Amino acid sequence: MEIGTSTLTGALRISLQVLVNRRRPLLEIYQQLHNRMAPEEEVGPIGDKSGERIKFRHQEIFVTLSIANIGSLRAENVSFVVSGSFKRDTIGGLDRPIGKLLDATFAQIPPGQAFQITRLDDHELYNYEPEPGSTTAYRQAGIRMDKLIIDVHYDGPSTILNRLLRFRRRLIGKKQYQTHFEFDPQTVVGDLPPVEYQ
Repeated sequence: MEIGTSTLTGALRISLQVLVNRRRPLLEIYQQLHNRMAPEEEVGPIGDKSGERIKFRHQEIFVTLSIANIGSLRAENVSFVVSGSFKRDTIGGLDRPIGKLLDATFAQIPPGQAFQITRLDDHELYNYEPEPGSTTAYRQAGIRMDKLIIDVHYDGPSTILNRLLRFRRRLIGKKQYQTHFEFDPQTVVGDLPPVEYQ
């Protein structure tokens, strides 16, 4: 049975109206897998003009995590709490933070706005083990099982009514709303998305 385009369009309009009529901020975190090809470059032997030059494109595979306000009101005092066992660059004992923006507090995120909060390169999604007989070379040892958990805490606009609604939560040191997000590296393995050429 085929579904007509007018039916789909109508369903999308209803969904959008329900979303817009929701009189509160609503923050969501989205993940996206990228498969990007850099512009074509030429390399060849240095100093030898008779040597053959090779053309190639550098490929980048990475995951971006972005936050968006899909509600109808502005979100204020947006802060993040990062937990879970996922760490970055664990090869050789290095440990970098997941993302500097996750340590910041956004004063506001207006409706319809989206911001990229961190980027995870494909090599950060795998476990590594030392090559046999080597202390400096590593090889992939499977996809990571660790999860990255991000809790977003935020308030609605500072109106008189909203101040009354969130007063009780302020007394116990909490913000008005919370969004929970879990990133599992296993959700981005498999087939790559179509190539994005630069």
